Parts: sequence; C-alpha cells; structure tokens
Amino acid sequence: MEEHMSQQEIWNISHLNWNVPLDDERNLTVEQFCWAEGLTESQFNYLVKAGRGPLIYDLVFGLGPRITANARRAWHAGMAFEMVRAHADDEDVQNDTSKA
Repeated sequence: MEEHMSQQEIWNISHLNWNVPLDDERNLTVEQFCWAEGLTESQFNYLVKAGRGPLIYDLVFGLGPRITANARRAWHAGMAFEMVRAHADDEDVQNDTSKA
C-alpha cells in the first residue's frame, strides 16, 4: 500500500526558502542537500523512508552518498506533482461530501 503525505506535509516541504538555486550543478552531500532545501535530517529521513526522497548516488567510493543536480531537480518536480495530486484528492473528497 502506497503511503500518501497529507497536503499540509507537502505544503510545508514544498514552500521552503531554498538556500541553493535549482540551477546549481554541484553534487550535494545529504547534509548539504538538507541545508539547501531547508530540511532537518529527520524530515529528510522521513521523506526517504516514505519513498519521497531524492535519488542518492554513491558517486565516488569513500566520499559518501551524493545527490546530483538532476536528482535534486527531479525531486522538486516529484514534490510539485505530489502537491497537485494531494490537492486534487482533497477536492474529490470535498465534492463527494457536498453531494451527500
């Protein structure tokens, strides 16, 4: 069963002040990604466990995992999609309750 984030959770994550512009091409560590996105480590881990985190690559052995610029942009697109989907689901629920 797929876990869905609430609209409020998606809103909180998708409306953050980003510290690093999306056109930045650097590969980020998890710590740098969290700083860039304004996430805490707990929020990041929650997203990853829920299947909503960015793709993480081990690009160079020994330097630890990295999030590429493309993975970061894809994550933003995915979060935007989740927000639209959650909004549509909320509208469907409101329409169903107004018909009753």
